[in-house]
Amino acid sequence: MFRKALYAGTASVTASLCGIVAYCADKASSRRIVYDMTEDHIASLENHPDLELKFVQVFFRHGARTPLSELKAIEPVEWKSDEVFSGAKHTYIDYEVKSLDGSPKPDARVEKLYRNHKRLHGGAHIGQLTSVGMDHCYKLGQRLRQHYQYKVQLLPKTFNHQDFYFRSTNIVRTIESLRCVVAGMCSPLKGPVDIFVSKSEEEVLYPNSHHCPILRKFQVALYKNLDLIPGMKPHRLEMQELMGMSKEEQIDFVNIRDVVKAREAHSLFIPDFLSSRMDHIDRQACNVMTYALGGRTEENNDQDVLQMNAGNLMHLITSNLDAAANRKGKPAKLHLYSCHDTTLIPALLVVDGWKDRWPDWASDLIFELYQDKKGQSYVRTLFIGEEVALRGTKGGLVPLDKFKEVVKPFSLRFDEFEHLCQLPKH
Repeated sequence: MFRKALYAGTASVTASLCGIVAYCADKASSRRIVYDMTEDHIASLENHPDLELKFVQVFFRHGARTPLSELKAIEPVEWKSDEVFSGAKHTYIDYEVKSLDGSPKPDARVEKLYRNHKRLHGGAHIGQLTSVGMDHCYKLGQRLRQHYQYKVQLLPKTFNHQDFYFRSTNIVRTIESLRCVVAGMCSPLKGPVDIFVSKSEEEVLYPNSHHCPILRKFQVALYKNLDLIPGMKPHRLEMQELMGMSKEEQIDFVNIRDVVKAREAHSLFIPDFLSSRMDHIDRQACNVMTYALGGRTEENNDQDVLQMNAGNLMHLITSNLDAAANRKGKPAKLHLYSCHDTTLIPALLVVDGWKDRWPDWASDLIFELYQDKKGQSYVRTLFIGEEVALRGTKGGLVPLDKFKEVVKPFSLRFDEFEHLCQLPKH
């Protein structure tokens, strides 16, 4: 269905949605950073005293960063490297970045795009983790430590490398964000920790449109005509008029949101006409993401689009759950994955946890594996500390088999992804 629509001209979404990976912004509210997830965790399990937590996967959005671009229509601000990157010494630890197989770190193709891009006013590169973002992630690590080490005692109080697995996208801001989470969760450390990254062509921690021709074509087509999104045109024209743009130009609500939220996180100037309309900008940016990543409109749900955006990630999640449930090898007790809002949104769409609520800086999506005394396994999904009721279920805790049944239509092995991504031959 998706392919037919694409070639019939019913195109779709984002020129660099995941290659210049998170061409989407994040929410920088202090509320996100300080919430206490432990009460929600414990309360929802009171009726299941026989369950024991065995394994946890945490996928989290990096911390606050410099924007991915500047808006010509508003007054620029100074992003000075000696100011926005200084401090946060408590977040520094020794670490080594390696390929997934343990060999030397692969080429960072996406990061090169950032470094080759025109610098922001003030001299900083685009898309770089700032000291504010470092502290966001450090606090996330502290919260995870408080819960998983002290509250539920999944982890020993003394750091053991075998209990953890650390993985990031091969982009500096996510690698540094993971460093900060580990510092908050595991300090003091003896010796460096290993952070694993994938080759860009094999990346599964964001929608890999750079290596999926049909998905890339879908994204480019939409961003050439955002009016394909139902109800978008009047909002686009209104915002373009406010910004002094012609009707023929294409405003990008995701980009506007990115710039404004980056400034907000660092207490930099935001024009009143944008700050007073942030709820509206949020809604329209979420509409773009719902269409871009989920293939969803008011009239249509296109599973192919969501499957290509989330399939590899869901396969990773379920494979890890299976391995832990079946005790294959000696799996680490906690996996930390440092990624992007464009990682979390498709996953939330799959599990029915996307409520048009943009992932804040350092937001986390958690998958917990429990087992009862009979060896039966259960999965609980949480987004920023709140249980997610899996689609078709009433609660956040479901049998592992049910979880796999729900996500199976969207899950893809990498070879299946590559096959699905090929453009049809004419």
